[in-house]
Amino acid sequence: MYNKDPPNKPETIELTEEEIVVERKFIVFKSCLDNLIRKVKCQYSSDCNYLVSSFSKSIEGSSIRSKGKCYLGHLFTVFESQPRIARYSSGNILLSSSILFSGLHFQKVKEFLDIFGMVSISEKSYYRYQSKFLFPAIDLAWIDELSRNFEGLKNVPLCISGHGQCDSPGHNAKYCTYTVMDNMTEKIIDFEVVQRSQCSSSVAMEKYAFKICMDRMLSRGYKICMFASDRHVGIRKKMRQDYSDIIHQFEVWHCAKSIRKKLTAPSKQKFCKEITPWRDKIVLHFW
Repeated sequence: MYNKDPPNKPETIELTEEEIVVERKFIVFKSCLDNLIRKVKCQYSSDCNYLVSSFSKSIEGSSIRSKGKCYLGHLFTVFESQPRIARYSSGNILLSSSILFSGLHFQKVKEFLDIFGMVSISEKSYYRYQSKFLFPAIDLAWIDELSRNFEGLKNVPLCISGHGQCDSPGHNAKYCTYTVMDNMTEKIIDFEVVQRSQCSSSVAMEKYAFKICMDRMLSRGYKICMFASDRHVGIRKKMRQDYSDIIHQFEVWHCAKSIRKKLTAPSKQKFCKEITPWRDKIVLHFW
């Protein structure tokens, strides 16, 4: 009877999480890996020089672990393709983060990997890693970014701009993300995501998210002197009523867009076609 764990385990290279992230990775074919394993000597103890006689593999997402047995019957771990962070294979977490942070869709990446013939994680694992690791990491990074931005801008008069983006146009939008940027440093200093259920209508989501961001920035101690936005009627009213001490201006792009729209409509009429060649020049002059 032989023990499964070797009495003298060979030294392994311990990597930090930062080193695991930046370390280079390679694509390895199964046949090449099998050829390498067959050349490995027994790792059970330094006194045994027999080669691997048989081995087995266990696959966990994109990682593979191989255990072997030498001709004397010693059992030992031959190879593990990825360093582990606690009990998780680091490559599985990194693959999930690469998909999420690059803005790709899981199904497209999975289809690509399947065509290539590469073993990968399942969709269920992808979303599990999202909730367990990636979203908490994003939250921590954002909190740290907020703290750094505040330290750099807390005593500076700010000129900021804000804009809302809905997940779909018109009255069918379910979510709205409102983002606020400091125009001098071009840093995002706040944002808010609201749902349709929080407001009276889809149109009101942008105004609601704007108010949350503005109140939060003022409560943190930001010195906001000027705010630029699009020509949203609800935000214009809020600025007049609740934030009258802050100068409110409109983004030039939205004003130029409005002028172009007003010039385009009459230029389509029979007796106003002369406007067409002047339209771009007028908008550019305004800009």
